[in-house]
Amino acid sequence: MKKLWSSALMLLFCSCLMAQEISFKSDVYNYGNVREEGKVYGDFVLTNTGDAPLIIRRVTASCGCTTPEYPKVPIAPGDSAIIKVAYNTEGRPGNFNKTITVYSNAIAQPTYTLTIRGTVEGRNNTAASLYPKEIGPLRLRSNQLFLGEVTLGSLRTETIPVFNQNEDLPVKISFQSVPKHIRVSVSNSVLEADETAIITVNYVASDIKDYGRREDFFYVTVEGSQKFSGKIRINAYLKEDFSKKKNASKKAVANYTAPLVDFGELKKGNQAELSVKLTNTGTETLYIRKIDCPAAQLQVKASKDAVPVGKSADLTFRLDATKLRSSVKYYVDVITNDPVHPLHRITVSATIVE
Repeated sequence: MKKLWSSALMLLFCSCLMAQEISFKSDVYNYGNVREEGKVYGDFVLTNTGDAPLIIRRVTASCGCTTPEYPKVPIAPGDSAIIKVAYNTEGRPGNFNKTITVYSNAIAQPTYTLTIRGTVEGRNNTAASLYPKEIGPLRLRSNQLFLGEVTLGSLRTETIPVFNQNEDLPVKISFQSVPKHIRVSVSNSVLEADETAIITVNYVASDIKDYGRREDFFYVTVEGSQKFSGKIRINAYLKEDFSKKKNASKKAVANYTAPLVDFGELKKGNQAELSVKLTNTGTETLYIRKIDCPAAQLQVKASKDAVPVGKSADLTFRLDATKLRSSVKYYVDVITNDPVHPLHRITVSATIVE
């Protein structure tokens, strides 16, 4: 009997020692000098240095100009794989430094940060090509920032180079209507003629109570002989950070009765309602974080925001065809705290008839 217990304990001890680990040949990829000719590609070589299969759960980039591709199948112990990263040079002359975050089931380091950097040589060196956007005498590299996926609780930093094209007068730069979760500064608030500066934008996701797609903006005011103002837009997709969840086995699971809501033929001027049932088949409360609906004619409401284990909530879709003239198709995003499938997209369609 003692031998049986000893064998069982030894087997349990050995199984506990099994773990998947991740290591990279290098966590920085330098593209060097590249021409402004579309996308350039770089590879990060990773190895499973553990003794259990390694799974790359997802890979996110710090901005929309960077696109990572990663292996979708488990990586056996001792095997290597490649994360390929594409950087879009189009319209981005100058130095760049971006980060990529790798989420895996590695025990010691489930979150790993990679960096890409380099210099894009512009097609020409005119102010119009290097700084294509204008606010009065001030030219800007861009008037819109695409942050891509941003994890709640994180900090994202982006920059916008600017140039005073005024040949005679200095200009003063200031900022208005800046959201509370955004910090904006400029390296030099007073630019002499032909001088450059850098606008730095810090996106503090820890100060945001939102999920999914989000657009913010602030204004840049330029004062010289006249006063000008221009809008800077910031787009991001806010994601919950499930990597810090202490009990991974305890989770909410969202199950939907249908991925499609089809109203069929709907007479113009009428209104109609359809419902989808959302059931929590997990082991902890399911929270509906946000329902992102893109059209004013379509309203979506949940019967409850918190769905207990084994219970359901009704998602009611109400379509108003008063101002609709033809067939329509909308995509509604339902965001929950289901760590495996936090985003569920429901297609809503209808054919409007007279």
